[in-house]
Amino acid sequence: MSHAKKTLKEIAAEAGVSIGTVHRAIYGKPGLGEETRQRILDIVEATNYRVNEVASMMKRGEMRVTVLLPSPTREDRFFFRGIWKGVRDAAASLSRYKVGFDFVETPYRLDKMANALRDLYDDEEAEGINGIVTIADTPEAEEWVSRFSRRGVAVVLVASYEKEAKCVASVKTDHRTCGRLAAEFLSYALPDGRGRVLFLPGQTDSHSNQIYAAAFADHMAQVAPAAGLIRIEGIGRAGMAGKITASLAKDKPDAIFCCNARNTHLVCELLAETPPRRRPLFIGSDVFTEIAPYFDRGILDASIYQFHREQGERAVTLLYEHLSGNSIAAAAMTLPALLALRSNYRYFSS
Repeated sequence: MSHAKKTLKEIAAEAGVSIGTVHRAIYGKPGLGEETRQRILDIVEATNYRVNEVASMMKRGEMRVTVLLPSPTREDRFFFRGIWKGVRDAAASLSRYKVGFDFVETPYRLDKMANALRDLYDDEEAEGINGIVTIADTPEAEEWVSRFSRRGVAVVLVASYEKEAKCVASVKTDHRTCGRLAAEFLSYALPDGRGRVLFLPGQTDSHSNQIYAAAFADHMAQVAPAAGLIRIEGIGRAGMAGKITASLAKDKPDAIFCCNARNTHLVCELLAETPPRRRPLFIGSDVFTEIAPYFDRGILDASIYQFHREQGERAVTLLYEHLSGNSIAAAAMTLPALLALRSNYRYFSS
């Protein structure tokens, strides 16, 4: 027996809610109880009501999404574990629509994501995907995002400063403000703007790191023009431990700043292993479980929180809204900078 076709207004009237509430239920937006949401969805499914965006969401199992990000293991876990948690939480909230999610934890590091995107592009099983959530922070990775776009695949980027990539949306932290915030905080430890700062900018081939590091250096020149920056590029214990240890012993820096999670954790370990006679003010990047003891012991004074979980959650939500036909309010979403200290870091740890 067929049901009479109903309009949005009639569905709202039957459910005893507003048309706006019906929209929130259909698109999985916050602001209403689960019981109300399910009652509205049951009414929608039981009628012949269809518009393009609703039809695409209500057709079970039709939408395929691939999340392609570095595996949150080894030193990559410090940054990507939070993003993966946000991704999976958002995907779970969409389970009622039976969107097909493929979670690909690639062993490729951030600077080699072009290889991971190439492999996905060449995979015959990937030809039917509708959208991708990924990271593309190098020119090579951006080129592969553009290829997916030409194939008709919608791409949403996290933690990426896209230049040529044809993504439909992106979510990232405001790295320029992050850099300025770190410089402002460190300037307080340098009397009369003088002193030595051990500066670890990370990977210079990453757009986000370039912006982050440049903003820090530029603002330091303003707030502490007489300070000397001791710059050591690179990431990870294997290539950096010896260089950092040598600088701590020789240069005796008054302050330390790290632009990434890997070096933040490494410096914490090195300062704990061989405490300097005079402890430098130390500000790092990212907030994660492994640095909690160093906050508590006073080794790490502050860290720039980059909203890992929020980036993952919002990227999945933006992609879903795009694929379901809903308009995206902000195609480029930039999250603010936040300074985590010993008194509040627990609110942000992942």
